[in-house]
Amino acid sequence: MNLHFEDARKHKKEIRRLFVSAFPRDERPPIALLYLRHRQKRASFRAVMDGEKMVGLVLITGCKQVQTLMFLAIEDDCRGMGYGGKVLEMVKEELKDKHFFLCAEPLDENAENAQERMNRLQFYAHHGMGEIGLTVTEAGVPFTVLTPGTPLTHQQYLDAIMPFFGKLYYRLVIK
Repeated sequence: MNLHFEDARKHKKEIRRLFVSAFPRDERPPIALLYLRHRQKRASFRAVMDGEKMVGLVLITGCKQVQTLMFLAIEDDCRGMGYGGKVLEMVKEELKDKHFFLCAEPLDENAENAQERMNRLQFYAHHGMGEIGLTVTEAGVPFTVLTPGTPLTHQQYLDAIMPFFGKLYYRLVIK
């Protein structure tokens, strides 16, 4: 494995396909917003590369003190091969001097993707990301907040996502 990050703009076609296939419609903002925030330096939107092959994507955003891994996706044909864990470890290393969190769908045994949610939370727990008892709602979708270290407050969560969403969009989608 020869993993590294590249600017997502170098792989627009593959990034779009993966982004649309990996995230439900109600959980993904317009992809143009991801590129815009990257250009504005309000987010870091990158392709995950193994040598010359794109195997995933990541988007990190936040404020000076608190960062969030807003999106992490691995190509279907690369899942189960250790890429997700390695990428998460790379991100944790990159953000080791900051408060860092991510959001995941909470357990819900009645959800269509209940097993997938459980697997995802187990994956994150295996890689040192723990639930902190904070639930947030983005665009009507509830998420549980996970962090590898010090728990954060709801206000720190809000401060971290504001640069990405912007004031108007933020008011419309965040609860």
